[in-house]
This record gives sequence, structure tokens and C-alpha cells, in this order.
Amino acid sequence: SFIGFNALKTISSSKVLEELRAEITNLVDDVDEEEFPFFTKGFVGFFPFETFCEIEPSVKAKKEEKAFLYLVGNLIVFDHVKQKLYLIQNSLEREDFKSNLEEVETLINEPMPLERLDFKSEANINHDFENTGFYSNTGEEEFKKLVEKAKQHIYEGNVFQMVLSHKFIKDFKEKPLDSFLLYRILRTVNPSPYQFLFNYSENGKKKTLVGSSPEMMVKSRKVVIDGKKEIKAQISPIAGTYRRTHDAKKDAALKEKLLNDEKELAEHVMLIDLARNDLSRVCRDIEVPEKIFVETYSHVMHIVSNVTGILNPKSKADAVVDLVKAAFPAGTLSGTPKIEAIKSILALEKESRGYYGGAIGYFGLDGTLDTAIMIRTMQLSQERLVIQAGGGVVADSEPEKEWQETFNKANALIDVVLMAETIQKTQK
Repeated sequence: SFIGFNALKTISSSKVLEELRAEITNLVDDVDEEEFPFFTKGFVGFFPFETFCEIEPSVKAKKEEKAFLYLVGNLIVFDHVKQKLYLIQNSLEREDFKSNLEEVETLINEPMPLERLDFKSEANINHDFENTGFYSNTGEEEFKKLVEKAKQHIYEGNVFQMVLSHKFIKDFKEKPLDSFLLYRILRTVNPSPYQFLFNYSENGKKKTLVGSSPEMMVKSRKVVIDGKKEIKAQISPIAGTYRRTHDAKKDAALKEKLLNDEKELAEHVMLIDLARNDLSRVCRDIEVPEKIFVETYSHVMHIVSNVTGILNPKSKADAVVDLVKAAFPAGTLSGTPKIEAIKSILALEKESRGYYGGAIGYFGLDGTLDTAIMIRTMQLSQERLVIQAGGGVVADSEPEKEWQETFNKANALIDVVLMAETIQKTQK
């Protein structure tokens, strides 16, 4: 787990990738890899979905959406396996590291009273959406029409598959929900490989992203192959979704049904091919070491595969930025072929996506990175909370089922919001 604060630099731009490349090129990485085999120096933050318009200038967004990246000053790292805590300070100039780290140590040793969370998590199969306080930015009928339009793009041969989404919005009539409370509940009821709380400021307004994403966008790590240091990249496409029943026998039967669902398998195989194609731009020795298995989460189950490759030798800055450019955005949030699918998405969806379908994570000065796709993610401001969810549309998609799939994916977060509202009302 990582807690970062005291940013040394900020990148806030709709043209972020070349700026990130320049920054990593100019900054020094002098970390002992054996002593600190994890992220210690670099940038943390997110790219919005529309960052793809920088990668592919022929694609035009409805409006520019900014990326936000912070160069980490202080970092607290907790190794859950070794039960070891690391306090790290980075600096652009020579400073008194000892006194700074003593201040951080004092800070983390101070009591932080938190009220015990007393709630019962229930899969909200019976929630009446109309009573949750959320509304869709498209509405059911308009979304179904968009699915039909997407299918027309497929029939005309423009794309094979594409992901359509809509926003679930809740306006705050009184005080906004506490983002840390939402995070605490979310990590309890919907634990996932990537869990995050990220604070930033846009146009003078404070915003927070709270997420529990099951899916990486792309990651890389250092490996030794035949005595030579290399960087291995990985993409793990998730596509194919069934809602869980929370009955062990029924879920086991659903798992087998999912693994034999022709529509879901066809969508997933296309995305394996897309991941292989993305990595092949910057990697060699492309492999699919684990193919088509099921992972279960609090409300749904997914088909997953792992695709890997060895990065072609480049500078550390190139290793980070070129890998992002090759993989972004994830095929599971866009479609195939990627460029045409994204053009169709940006034409059909009512608003720009912003954070949804983008990537959040760290970008190390050592040439490695680890990023999650921003799904199962909430964006909070003083005025509103936004959840966005989508589904993969193929030639035989049924609009009603695609509409329902977006609810299946958003329900876990809506459940968390309703719990947080109840708890916040009862807290002193």
C-alpha cells in the first residue's frame, strides 16, 4: 500500500505524455533496487479517457479533459507480507531528510480516531433505482437507442465490438459525502486488486477519485532473463460478465455457463487479440500464459486472461511513456479495432468520459509502472458524485441486457454510497 503527499511537481494538462517523458528524462533515479524492490520515486496520478486524442490526433474529443500527475515527495509504503513500513522522502534539492522523516514518523504515530463502521453489506438486487437519488445522464430509452446505433456501426463493418457507457449522477442537496468514509466501505464490501483514493484540484475545485478496480490497464516490472535485466509488460483483459447470486452452487453453475457463453467468449477473444496487438508495438516475445479463467468479485464474475511481453530496449522515460501509448485506453473500455471504436464512442456518448475508462497508477523513474483502468470508480466534488459504467456491444447484443449490465456493474458502488449516507447521518 502507498500513501503519497507533499508533491514536488504537478502535471495538469490535456497534452500530458510528452511532458511526462521530458520530466522522467530529466529526473534522477538512484534507488537501490535490491533494498527497495517497489515504487519509491516517480509520478502518481491519472489519465482521462480523452488522453487517447493526444496519442491519435485524428480522434477528436467533445472537450479536452486534463490528466493530473504528482511527483511524489513523501511516500509511506506498507509491505503487507513482511509487515514492514517504509518512510520515504524525495527532494529536488538537498534537504534535511532526517528531520523531515522524523516529522512523518511523529505524524503516523499520532492517534487517528475513526468511528467503527457498523453496516451490513447486501447485494442490492432488490434496490429500486428510482429511490437511490441517482439519475442517468442518458436515461434508459436513449441508451437503448445508442446500443442500436452501435450495432449499426458493427453491421457496416466499422467495428467488431465497442463499449457504450452512461453516467449515474447524484447531486448533493446538503453536505457532500466524506470520501474517506466511502473508501473505507468500498475496500471492505468490494475489495479488488486496485484500490485508491486520489485527491486533486481542477479549476480551483477540489475533487476526489475513489475506486476499487478489478482490472489493470498495463503494468511492467523488472525481470532477469538469461542473466540480462529486462522489463516485462502485462495486460490482463477482463471481458465477459455475469451477476453473482451469492449462492455457492448457483454461482458455480453460472461460472460454467459464463465459460461457455458464445457471445461473452467472442468478446473476450477479440480483446485478447487486441492486447497482443497493443503490446507487440513495443514488446517482443508476446505470450498468453493464462487464458480464459473466471475471477469473482463482490457483485459480479468476469472472464480474465493475462498477456505479457518483453519491452524493447529504450530509455526509462520511453519505457514508461511508449508502453502507455501502446496500451491506452484499455481495449475492454473501447473496443476493436481500437481507433474506430473510440471514434464511434466519442460520437455516440452524450458527454466526454473524463476519468472513466482512463488509467490511474504510478509511473516510476526506473522505467516501470502499474496502472488500473478507472472502472468501479466514483468522482466526488462538493456538488455531486458521478459513477460511470458500460457494456461491450457486439452484433447480437440485446439493448435491454446491455442497459442492465451497466446497472450490474454500478450497483456495487451505488450500494456503498447508500451505506455511507446512512452512516454519515448517524455520526456525530
